[in-house]
Amino acid sequence: MIISARPYPSIKSLFSSKNHYDLSEYDFYPLGRDALLSCMIQLGLQSGDSIIIPAYMCDSTIKPLRSYGYNLVYIDIDQNLSLSIKKIKEMS
Repeated sequence: MIISARPYPSIKSLFSSKNHYDLSEYDFYPLGRDALLSCMIQLGLQSGDSIIIPAYMCDSTIKPLRSYGYNLVYIDIDQNLSLSIKKIKEMS
């Protein structure tokens, strides 16, 4: 399954009569947080599973994850705004 926020350069080109895209393989969501939760479920993650997320994340993004029952594990980000693999391994 592919979840893409912007699958094409523009929505206008998507519906152009000269473009015939097969959209049957795409799932479209009104909000990114809905797509994130759907992706977690499609990956087989179940309520009670732990998910490592950046400590600095908007509450509205993680609210559906928390409501679904995931155990959210917060980790600080590095200076380059990525998660440290070293920190993740130290948590194990």
